[in-house]
Amino acid sequence: MSQNETQLRTMLSAISNAFPLPALYIDGLGKISSANDEATEIFGQSIVGKSYIAVLRQPILLDSIEKALKTRKATTSTYRENIAHNNRIHRVSIRPVLIERQNFFCISFEDMSDLKSAGVMKRDFVANVSHELRTPLTSVMGFLETLMGSSVKDEAVKKRFLTIMHNECERMNRIISGLLSLSKLEAEHHKQPVTTVDVSEVIHAVVEQMLPVLKENDIHCTLEGFDQPYVIKGEWDQIIQVFTNLIENAVKYGSKGKEIKLSARRIEGRLGRAGHIVQIDVEDKGDGIAPEHLHRLTERFYRIDSHRSREKGGTGLGLSIVKHILTRHRGKMTVESTVNYGSVFTIFLPLLV
Repeated sequence: MSQNETQLRTMLSAISNAFPLPALYIDGLGKISSANDEATEIFGQSIVGKSYIAVLRQPILLDSIEKALKTRKATTSTYRENIAHNNRIHRVSIRPVLIERQNFFCISFEDMSDLKSAGVMKRDFVANVSHELRTPLTSVMGFLETLMGSSVKDEAVKKRFLTIMHNECERMNRIISGLLSLSKLEAEHHKQPVTTVDVSEVIHAVVEQMLPVLKENDIHCTLEGFDQPYVIKGEWDQIIQVFTNLIENAVKYGSKGKEIKLSARRIEGRLGRAGHIVQIDVEDKGDGIAPEHLHRLTERFYRIDSHRSREKGGTGLGLSIVKHILTRHRGKMTVESTVNYGSVFTIFLPLLV
């Protein structure tokens, strides 16, 4: 290799490594002259000197590069990368570059997977919200039309219709409130709480607040390990919301006459910068959750049993809200469940001391 070629390769390497995106340069003959570290992570080491056809392979991208080589005009294409069965989609820019009187093409790869995923999530979200609100709205409109038509003379029937309409309106209100809570949490996602909260005080407050519901369902709630403070950096209302949701779920989907057990203990570990963690278990003796549902529990509007969930007033947003609150508080949640035996929702939060 001549001194000029060595200097040219050094220059190309410096230019490509200055790129924040995966990038490589090919010469007029289609050989790869330089590739930055980000590109070699995708296509492997030792690709310099090889034909772009042997390295890039995908027909759509190869056709675009061939067209650029012939016309010497900039063009764009796509490249699909498969990492551990997870497809990543890149937008590829192919642009002619003149360096030291020699013609090259810069090929850069921009990962668009997150944007595409966000687009899919947005479409799914709009579809889910539309469906969740349309169902109760259709019910309310149907009963209203019946009542307005004056075909119902029986006062007992009218009262039943009005009760159903009231319940459906309350359901829509819960859905909207849940969506507003999620929106607020997403806006505050990176804003760490500045106040402190004692988790033991939270648990005692939530259990006392829910005593009428527990009594109504003949459920006994036992507390273990909450005789000492567990101080975290957090917002009282949001931590209240976390445990209210979990205990409400344990009541709704547990079995009447059985027990809900809440336990806490201090463990060693790290969540963010914290060196100590409080672990809180919320255990019920309900029907349990099949394994295929566990990883989807925190998705918006996801329900294991849609009909049963709606009957019990569920919106499918509660655990999603819990997840967002815990993320903001640098915590996390795990779930263990056995069908016909019950579930354990475990919360981990970083302690201040």
